[in-house]
Amino acid sequence: MKAVIVAPSWERICGVPLVERTLRSLKQIGVSEVLLTGCQDRLMEEFEGLRVRYLSHRDEVDDDRIILLKGDHLFDPRIIEEICKETSPTLFLDEGPGQVSVAVDGDRVKAIGEPAQQTGDYKWIGIALVDGEAVASLADEGPEDIEVALGGLLERSGVHCKLVSDLESYVPKLRRDIAPYWLEIATARDRRKAEVRLIDSGQKDPSDLLARYLHNPIENWVVARLSNYPVTPNQVTFVVNVVAWAVTALFATGHLLVASLLTFAVGLIDGFDGKLARVKGMVTRVGGMEHAFDLLFEFSWIVALAYYLSLTHGTAPLILAAMTILLIAFYRNVYDRFGQSAGKSLDMYGRFERIFRRVAGRRNLFNVHILLFVLLGVPFYAIVSIFCHALVTALIYAYRALVHLHRLDRGSVGRGVSKPLQVEQGTGAALPDSVDEVGSED
Repeated sequence: MKAVIVAPSWERICGVPLVERTLRSLKQIGVSEVLLTGCQDRLMEEFEGLRVRYLSHRDEVDDDRIILLKGDHLFDPRIIEEICKETSPTLFLDEGPGQVSVAVDGDRVKAIGEPAQQTGDYKWIGIALVDGEAVASLADEGPEDIEVALGGLLERSGVHCKLVSDLESYVPKLRRDIAPYWLEIATARDRRKAEVRLIDSGQKDPSDLLARYLHNPIENWVVARLSNYPVTPNQVTFVVNVVAWAVTALFATGHLLVASLLTFAVGLIDGFDGKLARVKGMVTRVGGMEHAFDLLFEFSWIVALAYYLSLTHGTAPLILAAMTILLIAFYRNVYDRFGQSAGKSLDMYGRFERIFRRVAGRRNLFNVHILLFVLLGVPFYAIVSIFCHALVTALIYAYRALVHLHRLDRGSVGRGVSKPLQVEQGTGAALPDSVDEVGSED
């Protein structure tokens, strides 16, 4: 599939040129080649494996499905993903007046541009699915005549329309509703507005109390500034892991106060990489492995603390640590399996779950246990209290998951409701983007 960016912009939003953001979004949906129109002051031939070139009037573009985007617009990646699903010419619209007015009849476009000025209640947001002939007319007429190209498309064939407001707003990975956005970047004010929107749209709904009331505002402040520097999310992840394993060594050698204080620093910095990736449009599949490494050093802290305490308390700390790790692994698996079956994460499924997730067993709150009992001079009870916290979480998650899934099973059989997703035992297959890891702190 190909795409055309009309008059690409190198205006930086959170440190990343607008054209690069668009190219990354197009690459993620499987676009193989991108054609640019307009000023050729910055030549591009390739971008992260994506073929990029300037459109010429000599080009013969015979594709019947080409994504057309205005280069001075910032698009929510969900909009670009949605336009890719269309099979016939389609315009994405928003309500209200705009540069390109559109009149519609149901889900069909009646008029575009000047003919729609009087009757058009909608505006084109700058993205469409077009055919090769529309792209060829852009090469002949110039990017400023994009209305002419769209008008010709309407004359040749029926054009469907979709409203931005009709798109799903709930983002499972972020556990919150975020209205799909698009912004024209024409002024410095537009750029600042876009940066605020990106920071907000990259924010997960924090799970525990510490993340919600302390980490969240600090993360936003830091990421807003960090995004303007050439710092990558993977570099932040590397720093987090270096400090985290230093904490493990400190626990194992008995430097408990320093180690427990550093756990809070790790918990805070660990939220920077994921949010930075979302804000800079640099989300990758490799980045998803971060949670596995987070889990590894989280378990290492419990083991290292138990090892040091075993030097004076015998095997009891080690036994409690082992049981705690088993419980954490169990309720995280319950959480993941529930999301795969129900299509929504357990901690967002009901009112009780949304309240309980603020105090459920997570790394941030386990760190509070450790610091508290270290300050009291009885660190052994940190292992005991973490075990109790994990046990309560495991019992509640298991019970609530069984209750909800049983109701879904009864509903699917008795009330004609569609059956929940059946997951083959042992495969670990998951719905794409359906749930987020219960242990994620960012």
